Amino acid sequence: VEVLTQLKTSSMTEVALTSSPLSPSKAESESHQAMKTYRKILSHCMSSSAICFHKYLYNQLMSMGPESQNDLIQQNPAYLEEFLREEAGLSVGPAPIHTTVKKLPALVPKAVNALEVLGRLYVHRHMFSHAAYLQLLLGERLNVSEDDPSFVSLEKRQQHLLDALRLAKSRSQHQGLQSPDTEGFSNSLLDALQCKVEIIAFQIRLVDAITTKAGNCASELLRVGGEHNIPGHSIERLTELVNKGVHENISMLIQTELGNVIAAEVQEKLTDLLTAYAGYATKTLNLFSTFFSLEDLYNDFARPECMWALCLEMLHLAQFSDAQMIKDHWDMCLFAAMKESMDGQSLSAACAIVRDLGSNFYPNDVSFPMQHLVQRLEEIAAGIWPADEGSPASSEAHKLIPKTLLDVCGASERLRYVYDTLIERHTTTNVLRLQYLKWVIGVLEFAKMELLKSKSDFRSTPVILS
Repeated sequence: VEVLTQLKTSSMTEVALTSSPLSPSKAESESHQAMKTYRKILSHCMSSSAICFHKYLYNQLMSMGPESQNDLIQQNPAYLEEFLREEAGLSVGPAPIHTTVKKLPALVPKAVNALEVLGRLYVHRHMFSHAAYLQLLLGERLNVSEDDPSFVSLEKRQQHLLDALRLAKSRSQHQGLQSPDTEGFSNSLLDALQCKVEIIAFQIRLVDAITTKAGNCASELLRVGGEHNIPGHSIERLTELVNKGVHENISMLIQTELGNVIAAEVQEKLTDLLTAYAGYATKTLNLFSTFFSLEDLYNDFARPECMWALCLEMLHLAQFSDAQMIKDHWDMCLFAAMKESMDGQSLSAACAIVRDLGSNFYPNDVSFPMQHLVQRLEEIAAGIWPADEGSPASSEAHKLIPKTLLDVCGASERLRYVYDTLIERHTTTNVLRLQYLKWVIGVLEFAKMELLKSKSDFRSTPVILS
């Protein structure tokens, strides 16, 4: 093993940059010779029938770094898979990993390295589904505390899942080839991985959104503190303690750090703000450390934080079928967009969220209830939703509605049908009915332009004569 180590080191000796590629230097020649000898000895070692010697050799090569690990994979020795599973603390035997391991515990770096090498070994053997499943296990493994070197970040989990998806797609591309990767995995593996990649993306977005809320809360704490002559470093000390987990009794914490000199009204404000900040800090920490299911992300984070657009995306991914609940979520989403918009931009903000989400949801009639959304946008334009308090939108701004829906569905016939249905509804007021009729004419004009363009394109298409 010492000889192998020395030869490997010699083979990687850097050659001076001044040597000519047309006349290899002596160092290059010696390096190539060392590599040749190294491979010859390594191949000879691998032909041994002694299992203990094999595992000792594997252990030494694994400790020599990525280059030697690649050499080990290229040799593809008989006992390597068993060794790597032992190193990772997994059960050893003929049964494939996906039949014996459903979840991984928190892992030390040595175990993670062994599993990553095992994944590369599976790829070398064209066992893409096995490699994909291994990456999935790594992406979903339990975590350690954030200050531990083995902590798994969300970005690292996302990379594992993306690698798993790529490998599963490779399996689909290699189906039909003679390979040990043909049994034991259903075709749903690819669908499951695509879903999990979207879920981890939701979780990262939640972290960003809740971190922003926490930042706004911290800024408000500093502002309130400044108004009442409380030093900024004292407020920062409070948020620092909360970040460290000291938030069981916020009121007592404030009294301990700031004393009893502040007025009761100020203490109440600070308590409310710091309690909210503590909630955000706890949620962020949980999201950082654990990979949650879609159901948990919705119920414990997105829904309580009123992130309605994200909630709709989650329900769409889950193929949720309660049409009324989806419409209620859309109403909350439109209301939130209007509330956050500048004065006079309510309709524009509502149309923007419909366009953004609609481009992902259409043509799913449950996730994208077009008739309901057209009605709501028209009511916003008329100034009668969510209450009879708004002012009607200008004629120019009103044009956003059909334009937005046409951008989403691209079919004037579909939009005309929606307007026809709304006109015929007995609950429609005369004001709205007149508004609908006006835009039906606009949609028909758009359909006419589409037809003329289609005919023009057809005439300009060159014809090949036989």
